[in-house]
Amino acid sequence: MRFLILSDMFSLESWLVKDREPEIMPAVYEFFTYLGKSKENSFVCIIFHRNIRKTISFDNGSVIQILPITSSFHYIRKFFSLFAMYGIGKKQLQKKNYDVIYGLSIYSTIASLLGKKFGILSVSRIFGTLVNDLLLKKRYFKLYTRHILQYLELKLPSDLIICTEDGTKFDDALLSINPNKKVNMLYNGINSALRKKLMQIPLISLISKSQVIRLYSIGRLTSWKRHDLSIMTVYHLKEKYKLSLRLTILGHGEDRSKLNKLIKNLKLTNEVELRSPIPHQSISDFLKQQHIGLFLYDVSNMGNAFWESCLSGRFIVTRNNGKIDTLFSEDISAIVATANPLDIAAHIYKHLDVSIEKDVSSVRNTINTTIPSWESRFTEEISIIKSILKD
Repeated sequence: MRFLILSDMFSLESWLVKDREPEIMPAVYEFFTYLGKSKENSFVCIIFHRNIRKTISFDNGSVIQILPITSSFHYIRKFFSLFAMYGIGKKQLQKKNYDVIYGLSIYSTIASLLGKKFGILSVSRIFGTLVNDLLLKKRYFKLYTRHILQYLELKLPSDLIICTEDGTKFDDALLSINPNKKVNMLYNGINSALRKKLMQIPLISLISKSQVIRLYSIGRLTSWKRHDLSIMTVYHLKEKYKLSLRLTILGHGEDRSKLNKLIKNLKLTNEVELRSPIPHQSISDFLKQQHIGLFLYDVSNMGNAFWESCLSGRFIVTRNNGKIDTLFSEDISAIVATANPLDIAAHIYKHLDVSIEKDVSSVRNTINTTIPSWESRFTEEISIIKSILKD
């Protein structure tokens, strides 16, 4: 099959622009790598950047074309990129023979429109959604303004929809907005070499109150990732329980200054560090130095950082939201049903100086048997696409 892929840059500049190890979004770069090595499939991918023009070539002739759209304002650039992507996609389909037009994230709507225009199979590849949470909270103004592009992913879907099973309940949102459409919900995969390294890290079996307890939170520095809740939890562990702690937050994003201000106001500058993301293949070296992973997001916790943390044998503290209860239940000590930092701090303190090996081992084994390798994951996706083409 020959794919025309319409993709966002996401946060892959370190890889696509700077030729360094990728930091996040393994679902995207692993997919490009998988297709770029394929003997049966190839692709041309279009990606926009604020000022870079570049072509990246793969062994089988596949290419990523990075094109510039110059604008100082992120949302204006995104808006104009939709029209530009439609125009470039139209020219590609007129000139070359493609079997599938494949739109990632906000460009899935463009793939849908072009697929209908040219009569070829369109695929929407979605990486979770905030729409279902906004629908449940009846925050319609925010839905139809800031999140209008995510709404259009559901309102104007492609022939085939594939969404990451990350707990954000895209399937529920689709049922509300477009009940006659179906979606294939698939877990992200794990790099096989990385899985092996993570599984070799000794389990955390006991965390002593007398040691410096190392906690971490991974994710974009944005409000719904709730790094503020992690910081407040550390504050209560320090003030109420007199523990020595070190919290590392890995991520880029718009809330950096707000989080720095919170850290300063709570007098936690010696306890909390904001760091940029690290190369993804180095995550095992980071995790084996840690004790507790905090996944306290408002909407979903079930991304690759979560899977990798579980496989590394860290003590995982996560809120019972999204679809977390499809994997774990309340009798697993890693689950907390509250968003109150005092409660979370008490939950952590209760598990200090006692054996947690059984729970940590159970979490590791559950994820190891649930999450596939990337090769298996993409083989399944290609199989789904082929079956639609045959029909």
